[in-house]
Amino acid sequence: MRVQTEHRCCVFRFADVEVRERDFSINRAGKKLPVEPKAYKVLQFLLHNPGRVIPKDELLDAVWNDCEVSESSLTRSVAILRRLLGDDVREPRYIVTVPTVGYRFVCEVEVSDDPPGAPAAPPTSPDSKEPTSRVPVSRPLWLAAVALTVAIAALLVWRSLPGRPAIGSVLQLTDDGNPKLLTSALLSDGYRIYFNELRAGSLAIAQVAVSGGETGQIVSRIPSPTLAALAMDSSSLLALGESYFVGPLWLLPLPAGEPRQLRNVVAQNASFTADGHLIFSKDASLYIAEKDGSNPRKLRDLPSHISFPVVSPDGKRIRLTVETEHTKSLWELDSDGNNAHPLLPGWQGEGADCCGRWTSDGKYFVFQSRSQGRTDLWAIREGNRWSARSSSPLRLTNGPLSYELPYPSPDGKHIFAMGVKPRGELVRFDSNSQQFVPYLSGISALDATVSRDGKWVTYTTYPDGNLWRSRTDGSERLQLTYAPTLVAWPRISPDGTRVAYSSWDVSCSWCVYVLPLEGGTPAKVAEHALAASWSPDSRSVVATFKGKDPKKICSVTSFERLETIDLRTGKITSIPDSREMGGTFWPSKDMLVAPTLKPGEEGFATFDFKTQKWSSLVKGFYQHWMTSVDDEYLYLMTMGEDPKIQRVRLSNGTLDTVASLKSSRPLLDEDTGMWLGMVTQWLGVAPDGSPVLTRDIGTQEIYDLSIRWH
Repeated sequence: MRVQTEHRCCVFRFADVEVRERDFSINRAGKKLPVEPKAYKVLQFLLHNPGRVIPKDELLDAVWNDCEVSESSLTRSVAILRRLLGDDVREPRYIVTVPTVGYRFVCEVEVSDDPPGAPAAPPTSPDSKEPTSRVPVSRPLWLAAVALTVAIAALLVWRSLPGRPAIGSVLQLTDDGNPKLLTSALLSDGYRIYFNELRAGSLAIAQVAVSGGETGQIVSRIPSPTLAALAMDSSSLLALGESYFVGPLWLLPLPAGEPRQLRNVVAQNASFTADGHLIFSKDASLYIAEKDGSNPRKLRDLPSHISFPVVSPDGKRIRLTVETEHTKSLWELDSDGNNAHPLLPGWQGEGADCCGRWTSDGKYFVFQSRSQGRTDLWAIREGNRWSARSSSPLRLTNGPLSYELPYPSPDGKHIFAMGVKPRGELVRFDSNSQQFVPYLSGISALDATVSRDGKWVTYTTYPDGNLWRSRTDGSERLQLTYAPTLVAWPRISPDGTRVAYSSWDVSCSWCVYVLPLEGGTPAKVAEHALAASWSPDSRSVVATFKGKDPKKICSVTSFERLETIDLRTGKITSIPDSREMGGTFWPSKDMLVAPTLKPGEEGFATFDFKTQKWSSLVKGFYQHWMTSVDDEYLYLMTMGEDPKIQRVRLSNGTLDTVASLKSSRPLLDEDTGMWLGMVTQWLGVAPDGSPVLTRDIGTQEIYDLSIRWH
C-alpha cells in the first residue's frame, strides 16, 4: 500500500518555459535546464505570486530561512534565472526589479495541477530471458496503519504552519493636515479610530471612521489629554491629563459623556487588562489597580522608564517598552509581575523597538522598529501547540513612509497606523501682517539661535539633528556636526566665537560640548547635563545636570541641580535650591533665569548671585522659552486651548502677548522632547525681536494597511 503524503504540486507554463514542482525541473523549448536549488526556489516563489511586488526580505526569508545571507545572494539567484530564461534586465519579459523594494514576475502564467502518476516500468529487451521479479503483495496490516497515522500527522502539522503575513492594499484614512501626536496611543473599536492631534495649537482627541472621511474632535475638559487605552467593552477611553512629565488618569465615556478623574492614580502610561483591571506605569515601576483606580499596588520594577504597556488577549502576559537614554526595547512579563525579560534578545534591530500590540486572536504581536531614519512595522508569530516558541520578527512594511503606532483591527483584517513623512519650515512672526513668514528661506530646521551681534545663527537640521552655522541672511553655511550625533539647544557665545550645545549618541548621552563657530573639534565640558547657556563674559556656561538613575530618565526628579562651569579652570559650582529646574539663561552677571518644573510650582524664577536667592518671575505651564538677542525679554510659548507667544520683561516682570498660535502649526519636536519626557514645540527669537518657530509641513495621517496573515 502506498500512502500519499505530498502536498499539491503544480506545473507552471509561460512563454516557452515549463516549470514542474514535482521533479524540480525547468524546461525551456523542450530542453531541461540545469539550475541551482536556491535559484529554482526563487523562481518557484515568484511563480506562486505572479504580478505581486515581493519585497527582498520576504524572498530571503522564504528561500534562505535556514541561514543568514545578504541581499547579494538573492541578486545572484535572480541573475542566474535571467540568464537561463533569456531575460533582459533592461527590457524584462519575466522578472522586473522594483528598485530598493524587491522583484515582480510580470509574464502571464498558466498553472495546472501535476498529480502523481504510476512509476514507469524500466525498459526491457525483447530477447531477455531473465524472469521478471515480483514484489510481494502481502504486508502486515499494522505497517499500513502506522504509515497512515504518520501521513495524517504530517499533513496536520503542515496545514498548521501559517504562511508569511503580507500587506495588501494601503488606504489613507485622514487628510486633515493637523499634526498627530506620535507618543500617545492610536486606538480603534472596529468602527472608529481615536488618536491625538494638534488643533488650533492645542492637543485634542480626534476620531475618524475606519472607512475614512472627515475627522471630528471629542471635546472634554481634560487638560492636554493624551490617549492611553480603550476599555475592553469600548465604552470609554483612558486618557492622561499631562503636566509636563506625569499626571492623573481620566475615563472619558463613549460616544459622549462627562470625563471622570481616577483620583488615586498618577501615571505616565496606562492600559487595561483582559478582566478589566487597570495597569499603569510611573518611571520604571509597573502598577495594577481596580478599573476606577482604587487599590493600586506595585507589580514590578523594570530596568528603566516604561511606556506602552499592553496585556495579551488571554490575560497571561504583559508586554511593554523599556526606554533607556540610548535605546527602546520590548520586554515581556507574566501578568503577576514575574518572569520579566527582554522579548527580542540578540535581534538585529537598532535599539528602537516600541509600541507593540497583539492581534485580537493573540496569534501575532505587531510593533514598530526604527532603522536608518525610518520606522517600519514588524510582526512576531506567537507559539502554538506545535511550537511553544515565537517566531523571529517578520517585516510588514518597507517604506516609503514611516509607519508608527500600529493597532490591529478587531476583525484581524487590517492594521491601522500613523503614516509619517517628517518635514519642517523655519518661520518668523511678522508683526505687520500678523502672519508667520519663511525665515532663512524656510529651511527644515530647529533651535535657530542668533548671536548677540545679530550676525550669526546656529540651528539643527530636522529631522536628522545635525548642527549648522550660517550668517543671518543664510550665507556662509557650514556643517559643524555629523551623524550619528543628535544635537539640541545650540547657543552662541556672547563674543560670537563659540557655540555650546547638548548632544546624544551611543558614546555619550546627556553631554555638553563647546565648539568653535568656525568648526573644528568639539570639547566635552559636562556629562549627564543638557541645555547649556553662556555667561555674559563668554567664560562660563550653566547647565542642567541629570541624575544617573535609569529609572527616572523621564521624570522631573532626574533634574538634580544647575551648575556653572568655568571653561578656563574647569571649576564647577552648584546653584543653591536648583533641584527640578530646567534649561536656564544667564542674561546678566548677577542673574540667572530658569524654569521651575516641580509639580504645583511650574513657572519661571530668577536667581540673584549676590543674595544667592530665587524669586518668582512668572507662573504657568510653558512649551518652550527663549531670551531675546539683547537679553531684555524672556519669550514664552503657552499651552492650553488658547496657545500664544508671550514675553516677560526681565527688569520688572511685565507680561504681554506677542502672537497667537491658534492658526499656526508648530512642529512637535519629539526627538528632543524624548529627552525631557514630553513632546515639545520649539521657540526662538530673530534679531529684530520677532518670534521664530518651526512650522510642520510634513504629513502625519492615519492609514489602513490590509493584511493577509496566512
